[in-house]
Amino acid sequence: MFLDLPRALVGAAAAGSQGSTAAAAGPCAGFLHGVASGDPTPDSVVLWTRFTPQDNSTDQQVQWHMSTAANFTPSEAQVQGTASASPGADFTVKVNVGSLQPATRYFYYFTSGNYSSLLGTTRTAPAENAVATLRFAQMSCASWRWGYFNVYNMTSRVRDLDFIVFLGDWIYEYGNDEYPAAGKGVSGRAPLEPPTELATLADYRTRHRLFHTDPALVEMMRRAPIIAVWDDHDVAADNAWQNGSANPVDSVAYANRRCNGVQAYHEYMPIRGPNSTAAAGNNSSSSGNSSEVCGGLADIYRTFRFGSTMTLVMLEERVTARAEQYNYSTDPYMQISQLRSDFASSAKANVTWQVLGNTVVMGPLNTPDVESAVQDQGFLAQSLLDGILGVATSDLLEVVPASFGDSARVLVGTGRYHDPVIVDGWSGYQYERNQVLDILSSSATNPVVLSGDIHNAFVWRLTPDNATEPVAVEFTTASVTAPGVDLLAQKLPGDANQLLQVAERGLHISNNASMHYSNIRDRGAVYHTVSPSSWHADFSFVATAQQPISSFQCQAAFQLSAGAAGTVANASCTPRNELFFDLYGAGDPLNGTVSITSPALQGTNLTSCPTVLQQNQRGTTGSKQESGSGSGSDGILGTGINLLTSRSSRTAVPVWVALMCAAAAGALQLVLCM
Repeated sequence: MFLDLPRALVGAAAAGSQGSTAAAAGPCAGFLHGVASGDPTPDSVVLWTRFTPQDNSTDQQVQWHMSTAANFTPSEAQVQGTASASPGADFTVKVNVGSLQPATRYFYYFTSGNYSSLLGTTRTAPAENAVATLRFAQMSCASWRWGYFNVYNMTSRVRDLDFIVFLGDWIYEYGNDEYPAAGKGVSGRAPLEPPTELATLADYRTRHRLFHTDPALVEMMRRAPIIAVWDDHDVAADNAWQNGSANPVDSVAYANRRCNGVQAYHEYMPIRGPNSTAAAGNNSSSSGNSSEVCGGLADIYRTFRFGSTMTLVMLEERVTARAEQYNYSTDPYMQISQLRSDFASSAKANVTWQVLGNTVVMGPLNTPDVESAVQDQGFLAQSLLDGILGVATSDLLEVVPASFGDSARVLVGTGRYHDPVIVDGWSGYQYERNQVLDILSSSATNPVVLSGDIHNAFVWRLTPDNATEPVAVEFTTASVTAPGVDLLAQKLPGDANQLLQVAERGLHISNNASMHYSNIRDRGAVYHTVSPSSWHADFSFVATAQQPISSFQCQAAFQLSAGAAGTVANASCTPRNELFFDLYGAGDPLNGTVSITSPALQGTNLTSCPTVLQQNQRGTTGSKQESGSGSGSDGILGTGINLLTSRSSRTAVPVWVALMCAAAAGALQLVLCM
């Protein structure tokens, strides 16, 4: 049964110990960082977990178990095997499971001795020529100190979710007082671990472990496979390029720091490495480049085929070949020739949609013409202009990275010229941008571009410099937590909402030919429903990332039609009960499930590690739903830890109940909480 935990107790759990999640030998052991899956093909998927050992000096044997049935014992598993959790990979485990059936939902878990993991569920891709309708999520940019992961809670409730596309900045490298500045982060969050800016391999591993204590992240990751690629903050530092970044550290050379981030990313994300091969379905795991950056680990260009509906290409755009910003003389994206080949092959195979998953914005994103916007809207003129120019650098640095700093002041001066505002994106590499748009135009039949990075949501019509008609549509997702123009507006004199109206109007004036839609206020995700004939995108947002409980809703939707490349139309949002389900209710694939039929969890999560579990609870407690929202009245989202008294008595308890049991039990070694 599921127990209702009063909010007062949730607050008490959230106010627990602030201990480190760093690995250490001792009584704290088990699968404490959740489970995940990724990189699905028609007959394979990557499974992931991390085992925290009592003895952190030797390898630990871990068993994985998989079945199409939700409730199954290890002896009933359809596919299973053994893997090693070793100190060399920070005790993470990644298994590329093959010989699976296409378009099939599987359930899985891990065991080791008397320990077991949460139950996860995943899906394989459709068969190569299958006609399929897909639904996937698009997200990016999750900063721990900027907010709670309510967007992950929203995504956990998406109905019929086939996979998640994450377009960079899964973690951020900043220390506690850098971005945001001291005292400016969201209240109630556990401190960053480590507290300083990331540089060493141990630093990056510790930050990943911290993120995997967030219940919203754990819940989302166990529910659908993820297809992810890194961006600058994941593997190096702000505005990273091949040989440097905007915020270097003195203690570690950039080349070493970059490879530390790359290695930790491979350890903690369920993606295939450059030397992996997908089992079937024309899904490649490498661009074929001869890149030796970080021993070849940096080459994560990957191609995915989803039946006859869609081909998805994921670009690596940071550390293998990107030239320094403003450098127009060299090609920063060495994967362009591979991209042309992959899209041409997709079109030749009569796949409808060719999709480019890339981290940075391809739309021009010119500086907002605030002068014209002020005149157009007839208010705030002198106050707005003086306000932007008068903001102190110290105030700007509280809300924007140091690399952006004073450039906020030039928005007014350059807006009239419609210059690019972010040269770290494709606007800083115009020649290569035109190369890619030429590929979309000549090699793809129905090209779509996905992007993130800039923390605000947009829809673009992409037009090459030498053309007059758009050749593709780009969907840019808002961030999970990291702030956008909305936070900068709060630093300016005057009403923030009016300032945002002017800024948004100025963006549309500067980008009139390209920008179809913008939302520069909210945090959210895009949920795409794709068939061989049409594409529907629901832009959905949470009411806040500043509180651990939030409502959410779709605010805008857009439609693409096969055969009309570059054309986008406004549409109605998918009805809420068709897009979202009640957590653990009808439509939830984990409704009524238990992890395994053994008492192993009693040794993992209820008696061994109350400090870490209380740290976990402080991550986020979930997203309360509005009445009739399609998500019931559970109020507090929990990652379902399942406690078992015997093979025939199964009781599922959300994680926040287990947390309270753990906090209360302590030395009493309580083994059951119902």
